[in-house]
Amino acid sequence: MASVASLKKRFDSAIESSDLYTAEQTCRTIAHRLRTTRDGDESFHHARAREALESGALALLKLNGTQSGTSLALDYVNALRTDHVPFSEGKASLLEIVKAYGDTELSDEGEVEKLRFVKSCIDYSKTDLNNAGSKVEDKELNGIAAMSSWARRDFGAAQKYFLLSDQPEKFAEMLLEWSSTYGLKSEVDLFLTRAVLEYALRNNLQDAAVVHSAFVARYGDFSPLANFCEMLLKVLPKNDAYNLFKYLCEAYDSSLKRDESFPKTLGSLGKLYYGVEPPRHQGNALQDMMSGVMKSLMGGAPSRT
Repeated sequence: MASVASLKKRFDSAIESSDLYTAEQTCRTIAHRLRTTRDGDESFHHARAREALESGALALLKLNGTQSGTSLALDYVNALRTDHVPFSEGKASLLEIVKAYGDTELSDEGEVEKLRFVKSCIDYSKTDLNNAGSKVEDKELNGIAAMSSWARRDFGAAQKYFLLSDQPEKFAEMLLEWSSTYGLKSEVDLFLTRAVLEYALRNNLQDAAVVHSAFVARYGDFSPLANFCEMLLKVLPKNDAYNLFKYLCEAYDSSLKRDESFPKTLGSLGKLYYGVEPPRHQGNALQDMMSGVMKSLMGGAPSRT
């Protein structure tokens, strides 16, 4: 049985000759050998196994071996999780691997492999909890996934990741490209409104405002829906403004009907921000909201939950 030292020499030789397959398999063997070592401190051997996978992934990615490099990178993420390494401790090394992808001229297949790795990292990030004890996804990694999805023109996936990232300005740029690529000129404001409402559902009004401002600055103050979004973002932070929220929805009823999902979303926002249950029949969402206001006025002002 070859020693770890001889396996390391075989790995280095494979890297020098750009033998990606041999390098990948040898690195995986090294990691397995270290992980299954029974003498000495087990945690020490596990740490060495993780280091082998990390360095192997970096070496292969720098040779443009995106598939083999990603394979080892995914093994590295799994090792971090198996060894219960907190994400906060493992994040820096994961970002170094992400940077290694950036050093290559990625084809579409390369972007797919990069995204596979980043998705695994995002899933790993959920092992850390916030102050409230809830699982959270890392914003920086979601931003990377958003940019990678955007590069592949997968706009729907990019939007999902941007909403969980800390890059609202880039999100606005992506929305403009998405709307100009797949939407009619008359539909541009729908792309903006959907994004603003999704942010509002996540109680992230700050980034919603940034997206709105950046979008309008590039495209212009162009439609009633854009005005609706601007006013909505001013109304939602006010705890006692349900009547104003209702009036705003009523005033822009005809514009909001352009997308059948908007009434349901607005009903959910009424529940989230003002404690008013969404209407049972979404087809009459605005009419039911009016009824909800009357009931709340008769029974006392609704409170925010």
